[in-house]
Amino acid sequence: MKQMPSLWYLAPMVLLGFVAWGGLAKCAFGETIHRDMGGSVEERLDQMRSMSSVRIVGACYSACTMLLGLPDTCVTRNARLGFHGPSTRSGLPLPQSEWDAASKVMAAHYPPKLRLWFLAEGRMNTGPVRVIRGADLIDMGVKECRK
Repeated sequence: MKQMPSLWYLAPMVLLGFVAWGGLAKCAFGETIHRDMGGSVEERLDQMRSMSSVRIVGACYSACTMLLGLPDTCVTRNARLGFHGPSTRSGLPLPQSEWDAASKVMAAHYPPKLRLWFLAEGRMNTGPVRVIRGADLIDMGVKECRK
C-alpha cells in the first residue's frame, strides 16, 4: 500500500471548526454516516486508513466528503454532502500554498467530475458549505447505494 506523504501542515486545519464523529455507525455494509460535520483533513486521512466501506445516508459535510475516496463508499439519493475550501480551526484563511495543497488533497478523494467542480468552484468558498444532494452526486459519478 502506498504510504501517504506527511501532511503535518494540515494539522491545524478544520473544515467546519469541530469534529462530529457521532454520526458514524457500524452496519453490515461497514460504516454508515447519518450526521458527520467534518473535522481536520489530517485526522480524516488517519481515520480512513482503517476503513474501506462507507454508506452515506444523511449529512456528510466538510472533511467527511473525503470518504468518497474509499473503495466501497456509496451515497443514497437523499444524502446531503457539504463542500467548502480549507481554513484554519478558527476559520481564518490559510496561506495560499497551504490552501492550495489542502484543497488538492481533498479533491484527490473525489470522482473526476466532482473533483473538477471542487477545484474550480467548491474550494473557493471557505464560509458556509455548499450542499449537494446525493442524487446530484450520483450524476457526477459517485456510487449509489443499493438496498
